Amino acid sequence: MKTARELIVAAVALLAFFIAFFSPAIFGGLMASGDAIVETIPALLGSHHLWEPNMLLGYPLYVDASAQYWYPLGWIVRAIPGAFNAYIVAPFVLAAFGTTGFVRLLTGSTRAGVIAGITFSLGGFMISHAGHPMIVHPAAWSTFVLWGLESLRRRPSAPALVAVALSFGLCGLSGQPQVFVFTFTLAIGYTLACAFGQPARPRKRYVVYAIAGIALGIAFAAPQLIPAAAFASQTTRFPLGFGDFTTLQIPPDQLVLRMLFPYALGGSTISWYPFAGASLGQFTEQTIAVGSIASTLALLAIPAWREDRRVLFWFGIAIVAMLLAAGDATPLAGIVYQLPVYNLLRIPGRHAFELTLAAAVLAGYGTAALLRGAVRLVAVVRAFAAVAIVAAIAYALSIAGHPAILSQIQTLYDISLARAASPLSNGAFGVPVATGTIGFLLLLMAARFAKYRLAFVCALAAVVLDLGCFGWSAYWRWQTTNWSALAPPAWVLRLQALSQARQTRIDWLPGISSPPLAPNLNLLYEVSLTGGYTPLRPRRLDVLLGVTDYGATTALPNDGDAALDIAGVGFAAMPAVHDNVTAAKPFADEDLHRFVGATSETPYSQAAFGLPAPFVANRILLVSDMGDSVAIPNDATVAELVVTDATGRRQEIPILAGRDTSEVAYDRTDVRPLVRHRRARVFSSEPGANHYLATYRLGTHAAVARVDVRWLYPDPTRGGMTIEKISLVNDLRGSAFSFGSLAPFYAQPHRWRRLFLDSSIAAFENLDAYPRAWMATPVTLNAAAAAAAIRTGRMPDGTSFDAASEATTDAKISGIGGPDAHDSVRVLEDRPARLALATHCVRSCFVVVRDAFDPQWRVTVDGVWASVVPADLALRGVSVPAGNRTVRFTFVPVPLYAGFMLCGAAALCCFALLLKLRAPISGRRST
Repeated sequence: MKTARELIVAAVALLAFFIAFFSPAIFGGLMASGDAIVETIPALLGSHHLWEPNMLLGYPLYVDASAQYWYPLGWIVRAIPGAFNAYIVAPFVLAAFGTTGFVRLLTGSTRAGVIAGITFSLGGFMISHAGHPMIVHPAAWSTFVLWGLESLRRRPSAPALVAVALSFGLCGLSGQPQVFVFTFTLAIGYTLACAFGQPARPRKRYVVYAIAGIALGIAFAAPQLIPAAAFASQTTRFPLGFGDFTTLQIPPDQLVLRMLFPYALGGSTISWYPFAGASLGQFTEQTIAVGSIASTLALLAIPAWREDRRVLFWFGIAIVAMLLAAGDATPLAGIVYQLPVYNLLRIPGRHAFELTLAAAVLAGYGTAALLRGAVRLVAVVRAFAAVAIVAAIAYALSIAGHPAILSQIQTLYDISLARAASPLSNGAFGVPVATGTIGFLLLLMAARFAKYRLAFVCALAAVVLDLGCFGWSAYWRWQTTNWSALAPPAWVLRLQALSQARQTRIDWLPGISSPPLAPNLNLLYEVSLTGGYTPLRPRRLDVLLGVTDYGATTALPNDGDAALDIAGVGFAAMPAVHDNVTAAKPFADEDLHRFVGATSETPYSQAAFGLPAPFVANRILLVSDMGDSVAIPNDATVAELVVTDATGRRQEIPILAGRDTSEVAYDRTDVRPLVRHRRARVFSSEPGANHYLATYRLGTHAAVARVDVRWLYPDPTRGGMTIEKISLVNDLRGSAFSFGSLAPFYAQPHRWRRLFLDSSIAAFENLDAYPRAWMATPVTLNAAAAAAAIRTGRMPDGTSFDAASEATTDAKISGIGGPDAHDSVRVLEDRPARLALATHCVRSCFVVVRDAFDPQWRVTVDGVWASVVPADLALRGVSVPAGNRTVRFTFVPVPLYAGFMLCGAAALCCFALLLKLRAPISGRRST
């Protein structure tokens, strides 16, 4: 009863603490930032279909763990209006309480558990991922897995086993699998560490029951795990290259710096960090803040290893986590990359999970010793002195001794070099030094008055002050939003109406960087976009439309390119950019990033740029760079500019290697000796890359209507050019025009018609968008050849390809003739997971549906099963016999059904265990 009462009090206290802590966001609007806006809000509050038709030409949203589709707490948010903020705060409370219970079992002290719980929840991993509910929710349940395993160790019983299974299952259902895999590793490691040194019989019982609980937990998570595993092989993440695997690793010389001075390299704009800047990309994925007070408490745990060798286990976990966070700087990354499943988990900085959890547990051990009176004042002084010395060394090596980092800090915070290097005048250093010093004095008081409640108050205040200042200053405070910001403006509703009237999709070009029509926010409004923001991006769709990591498509209007047409893109929209350029400043801030080159690199050998109206110019400026071009000799013609005026007259201007453009990595020490051409005039540089400027005279002042860039270098295996900027200049008037993202649409006025929906939005209507379904002649091509045919209108042998009457497929289909003028196809039923068509074919025909192919789709023709095959890279196709037929497509997610069967079996096992094994297996408590 005493234990239960203490835990209830701790739970209420932690709930009150975190409500107060997050109150600025909880009561200030919608506590959502980053991925919580574009992933969590649409997934929890938008439409819910197993097959989501409004993203990525159709997508099985339930396979994406980021959607938390099968997570029970997510169901509560869907059912209770206004519960979203509670959902965002919940993992912090759960993580703190789970850590409290676990550490209480380890140390016998609920107060030490509370301090450990707050340390983990306010540590770098949880706070930096506050905008990632799909990451912090699994992390919260991981603490309950450890709590259950420790309960099993002390007294193996059916309730403890079921607790392990349920908590591990929730860890797998609640978000991305990365933390789930980390938790699995921790659970197995902790089980073996606990079993080591025990007598054979208790050891065997414990290991068997622990493994059984973990296995049942995996079964509980099967509705998420099995479909995701089945779908993963179709995505761009499979396989994951080593470079992607080590993306956002933490440089070894920054590990300790980021542990003790988390804002040294940016991440906050809060006033008491007076020089803090918002470098959130690195902050979110590369923050491993532990703080000086938690580190001091962890060092106080060292003497406890003689009585409890699991202290050594947690120190080992902290060390291994730091090595893994450093990525390829240590051989450990190469070893882990060879392990199945683990080699699919990118971003080594996320090993902050294990590091901050280990630090919290060790801080719990240290706090328990402190509150028992087992720590002398001199031990506190020595521990804090060790932390201070390490901090000083880390500062000296990372800042004073590293000009690049020092320069980054100076630029980031816009301060002088002297102030950037000063640990006191720069708030990113000064605040942690101040909170650490005050916390040290509080720990001295705790050691001095260990027998009184004051000791706990002092230790708690020290941790809250140190990590609380860090957590209170993070982006969750100033990146909150509100429901009104997510409401669709009038132009979205008008565009939606136009798109639904034509039964087409919308291509929102900026991706997630620009709400309100950003993927996946469109799911809130039932707007059908071609893009989608998900880590499980289908590879076929990526080849067809070039979907980026941020949910936008890179396919743009180009001569002969039918990709957007067959995808049913009826409208394209983007924010209107109004750049004031002049002859003196002829370039807009926006880069074009258009790549043309060898057919082995891209199907695009040319790019077209148009204008809303002809512009009279006497000069044209080109900023570009080449890739894979070291073997191209000097003055070789690699491309040409084709400038077309309003009368149709063309001027062809050669682009020469070494004069007008050069290898992008020209100045890299490993590349420079290999380059066979000169370095052109450099326009701008960044680490490892140059961009080059070329100026061309147009002769007379011509009214330019269009500019084309064509790649001409004859070797199809080498070279390509990225067009960064193009500008027209009229020196007589002092004016200029800089081509932007609208230029490809203006280059095809016969196909893309400008719409005027809103002054802030540029929108175009595609007059050539294909219907819901059509008939075509199947042509067997591999993916690369199919992509080239669709995007250039040319077959590999040079003959023309007409996407309206021909469809590429990698399946071998025979006996299908070309479409007849009397053939027809009509939609009978159109639902997210069902589609019915009425077809009339003069002879056997091939029907293409402009929805994404997935192996889980089934099709019948007049009730007879047929085969669904991929068509035009990413769409669905089916062969239909001659005559009048009814074709029915049905989405049948077999892996999902298998997952639910396994989950149901696990539930029955747990129910049986609770009925039959209510008595403990052993009456003796383990030590």
